Amino acid sequence: PVPTVPRHDAVHSVDVSPIADVVERPQPDSGPGSKASDRNLALNSMALMLSTAITGALGLLFWAAAGRLYPVAEVGSASAVITSAVMLSTLSNLSLGSMYERFLPISGRLAKSFIVRGYLTVTAFAFVLGGGFLLVAPVDEMFTSTAEIVSFPFFVAVLAVFALQDQTSSGLGVARWAAAKNVFHA
Repeated sequence: PVPTVPRHDAVHSVDVSPIADVVERPQPDSGPGSKASDRNLALNSMALMLSTAITGALGLLFWAAAGRLYPVAEVGSASAVITSAVMLSTLSNLSLGSMYERFLPISGRLAKSFIVRGYLTVTAFAFVLGGGFLLVAPVDEMFTSTAEIVSFPFFVAVLAVFALQDQTSSGLGVARWAAAKNVFHA
């Protein structure tokens, strides 16, 4: 005998398609997937995009003015110091920013502990990288005074924490504050 496929009975069939599941499930009033959460995400995203555009334009204006007002050697030296500090601060972040964006929204009461330990780690690593850079960099060509040399590791640490604040505030759902901070400090 040949096996037969049962016939489709319209009375007892159940629609298990993903579309039916989405249509029938009500949206939560708050939390992930809610309209308020979606609006918050959209506002934070728009604020960060606008902040990026504004700080980019202000940075362009700054370097254009610096190039006109100061000697080429000073602008080049300042550019080398700033670029080195930004690179070292980015390395010292240890990709914690991405982890903050991913895990802070679900960390609950442990969020404060994660943030404090991460900031301390990043700051310590930034000091180590800044100090190590001074050992191998052409210090005489980049810096004009001893005060600049001594303050360079502090500069790297401040930039590292400053950059980490953007992703921390994004992970906490208040990226609009990071956008305002960036525009204010630009």
